[in-house]
Amino acid sequence: MSRPEISLQEWLNTDVDQKMKFLQIEMDPKNADGILQYIPNQQENRIHITFRNNTQNLELSGLFNYNNGQQYFISYVVLSFDQYNKLRAKYRRFDRKKNESGLLKKQYKFSQQTASNIKKLKNYWSLSREENVIENLINSHLNRKEIEQTKIQLNTKLIKANILNQAIDKLNKDIYDLNNKNEYLSKKIKEMEKLLAVEYLKSDHYKYLLDENKIETSISKIDEEKIQNKIMEIKENLKVSIYS
Repeated sequence: MSRPEISLQEWLNTDVDQKMKFLQIEMDPKNADGILQYIPNQQENRIHITFRNNTQNLELSGLFNYNNGQQYFISYVVLSFDQYNKLRAKYRRFDRKKNESGLLKKQYKFSQQTASNIKKLKNYWSLSREENVIENLINSHLNRKEIEQTKIQLNTKLIKANILNQAIDKLNKDIYDLNNKNEYLSKKIKEMEKLLAVEYLKSDHYKYLLDENKIETSISKIDEEKIQNKIMEIKENLKVSIYS
C-alpha cells in the first residue's frame, strides 16, 4: 500500500470537532459496526486508538488532541496504511451523511436546454453537484430581493431624513429670527432705560432749581386716557420696528 497523500497527523488536526464525534462512534463497544478500539497504555499514561482485532503492522501514528473548554481528550492513534485509508473512507461517508442530514431529496424534470444550462453553470462556477447550481440561483434571487428591499428602506429613510432636515432648517431660521428680535428688543430696552435715567435727572434738576429759587408750581393730573393712548402708540412703534 502506497503512502497516503496526507499524513495521519495532518488528518487528525483538521475538523477536530467532527473527528471527535466520529472517533467516539467508532470506538463505542456497543457499536457493532465500529472499527476502532481504545487501549490504555500505562507506561505512557496515554490512550492508544487502533483497529479492532488488529493483525497488521502499525506503520503510522499521530496525536489526537481535543479540547473544547468543557471536554478534554488526548490519545495516540496507531494504524497501518491500509487501516488509515479505510478509516478515511469511512469518515468521508460519515461526514457526507452529517452534511446531508438536513437535506430533502426532490426529483424535478427539466427540459434538455435547461439541463444543459445547469451543467454549464456547474462547470463555470466549479461546483461539485448540479443541485448546487439551483441553490446558487435561488440564493442569488433572494439576495437580490433583499437588496431591493434594503434600497427601498434606505430611500424611505432618505426621504424622511430630507423632511427632517427641512424642518430643522426652518427651526434654525425661526431661532435666528427670534435671536435678532431679542437683540433688537434688548437694544430698545437699553435705550428706554437711558431715556428714563435722563428724564429722572432732568426732573431732579428742575426740582432743585424750583426749590433753590423758591418757585412754587403745581402739575395738573394727566388724564388716564392720554396715558393709555401714549402706551399704545409706543407699542405700535415697537411692533413696526421689530417686524420691519
